Amino acid sequence: MVNVNIGIEDLDILLAEGIPEGSLILLVGNVGSGADLFAQQALYRQVENGVRCAYFAVEKPIDDVRLDMDAFQFKVQPYEEKGDWKFIYVDESIPIDVFQKILIENITEKRWTFLDSLSPIILRTNLTETIKMIKTVKLTARKNGGLHFIHLTHGMHDSQTETTLKHFVDGVFEFEFRPSIRGVGRSLTITKMKGVALEVETIPYRITSRGIAIETATRII
Repeated sequence: MVNVNIGIEDLDILLAEGIPEGSLILLVGNVGSGADLFAQQALYRQVENGVRCAYFAVEKPIDDVRLDMDAFQFKVQPYEEKGDWKFIYVDESIPIDVFQKILIENITEKRWTFLDSLSPIILRTNLTETIKMIKTVKLTARKNGGLHFIHLTHGMHDSQTETTLKHFVDGVFEFEFRPSIRGVGRSLTITKMKGVALEVETIPYRITSRGIAIETATRII
């Protein structure tokens, strides 16, 4: 089994042996947690190193996403021009089977992918159809490699829906955003990762002008 680094330096140090290539990872976080920023940063570090990527913006204007990434110095336009980075807009008129086909095509092109976010898709279809798509995407990812991220907004779905989704993916990264005596507290907990023997640990992080910065040096094994 080949393992790969995410591209967020201090987190890669913590993970030590990396993450199995071909993994489908669910990023669960409430608004303001930085779960979407995490995937943006991970994909941007990959495209800098010559890995092709595809960003699926579900009902989010691509210009807005590009501006958000520019704010953290994730300037993807040069990579778009070369074809190494693709933005794909997914509006509510696109049937889930058509969207699934486009997503699969990009994974088979050996691109890392980010689906931002799964929540609108669940709300306008149903959980059964969503799970069918996740199963197909997971199998395709295992055959073609890369890492593939799906963002789920915490609080938009009931606990049973979240638990079901966590069951069917390879990895679960949970982002928490809460007030603290210092102003804002953010933490990441990796609660599941296929092929990795890990001890569940809460990892504090900050959002800086350059993206997410991990605040601990304790290795996860």
